[in-house]
Amino acid sequence: MPVAIDTIDAIEKRISHFIETDLRVPADEIDPGANLGSFGMSSVAAVKLVGLLEDEFNKKLSPTMVYDFPTIASLAKAIAAVEPIRRSA
Repeated sequence: MPVAIDTIDAIEKRISHFIETDLRVPADEIDPGANLGSFGMSSVAAVKLVGLLEDEFNKKLSPTMVYDFPTIASLAKAIAAVEPIRRSA
C-alpha cells in the first residue's frame, strides 16, 4: 500500500519539532538525513518521541524504531507505513 507523501511530511515535521523543542536543537541545524544521535537523542528521549508519535498518528510503534530507522527521513517513512490502530465503535 503506497504511503501518502503528506503523511510522511507531517511525521517528519513532528519529529523535527520534537528535536527542536525537547532536545533544544536550532531548526536550521536539523537535517532529515542526519543520524538522530547527532542531535543528542538519548534512549529516554527516543521512548518519549515514539510515545508522542503513537498518540499523534494513532499507530502502535516499537520503541526500537528510532534505532532501526536512525534518521528523521527513514523513521518518518517507516512510521507512515504502519497501519493506524483500529478503534472499536
